[in-house]
Amino acid sequence: MSLESELTNTIPTELIAETTNKENKDKKEEKENNEENKLENLELKNKKINENSTYYKLLNSPFSQQKINSYRPKIDNTSTGSIMFLFSITIIGLGIILIFFSSMIEEIPIKFIKEDKIQFEIKNENLYMFYYEINNYYQNHKRYLKGVNENQLKGFNVQKNELINECRNALTNKEMNITKSIDSKKKLNPNEVSIPCGVYAKSYKNIKSLEIFLNSNKSYDIIHLNEQNITWESDKEIKFKNTKNNIDKQWVDMTNEHFIVWMKPSGYSNFRKLFGYIYLEKGIYFINVKCDNCSIIDKIIVTNLNFLGGKNTSLGVVYIILGSLLLLFSGIILLKHNNNNGNVVLSNDKLF
Repeated sequence: MSLESELTNTIPTELIAETTNKENKDKKEEKENNEENKLENLELKNKKINENSTYYKLLNSPFSQQKINSYRPKIDNTSTGSIMFLFSITIIGLGIILIFFSSMIEEIPIKFIKEDKIQFEIKNENLYMFYYEINNYYQNHKRYLKGVNENQLKGFNVQKNELINECRNALTNKEMNITKSIDSKKKLNPNEVSIPCGVYAKSYKNIKSLEIFLNSNKSYDIIHLNEQNITWESDKEIKFKNTKNNIDKQWVDMTNEHFIVWMKPSGYSNFRKLFGYIYLEKGIYFINVKCDNCSIIDKIIVTNLNFLGGKNTSLGVVYIILGSLLLLFSGIILLKHNNNNGNVVLSNDKLF
């Protein structure tokens, strides 16, 4: 037996295994340290490259790191009063401008008298809008607003049982007091569903026959108003359409722009609806109004417009009132500051 074999037999097996594991562990740690060193060297290399890049500069800029010097204004009576004073002067100035431009709009109210010529004068050559004004008429009433079916207005054939709730008491031609179709040539079945039905559509009969036209003192020829494009294109293309197969059963053309204008509810009990418009020269004109059943109309309004819209001084008055209040408060604050000789008294109480 050799000496090496004898030594191996004399050394315990556990000691040999422990020595082997230690050697393997040392080799593994040495390998990991080498890999870590490589990664560190690679990171240092990349860092040197990235430090010169725009991204790195932005990432470490004062803005990104929230190190920009902040501005903290000193709030005292002088600054508060001065800011309120500037705001008040600005708001009052806007109010005066609004009232000034509103006063430049020419508005001529004409009392509604059926089938009568009424003289009025145009002082400035311009485009004039013609409205009919109705007072004390509640288009925004809940029952009134519910008395219409939108699908029917869009031209769909809606069944009778689907219209009972919306067109209550104004469902059939008999209940709507309708006897003839659009062209007044066909007699409608009194027991069939009215197209359109509902109290909202029924109320259109009050102004359906309204006609407005003019005469000039220079020429007594009839001047017709332009009654096209008085509503939104989306209304004509999407919201209001005639039925495809039952148009002969309709009592009104649902694409008629006067009908569309009427079917758009007003939020107030006193309101105006656009009837038409025309470009008029300076001079004397006569307005002719014809209507079979237009007792709800109070006035015909002739007016021009500017970049702010129609004549309305209410917004300007509100601006002036608000600006005056701010001016008053700013004066009180500055006066109090002067009485205290510029000293600001702070409370010793803690906020929290």
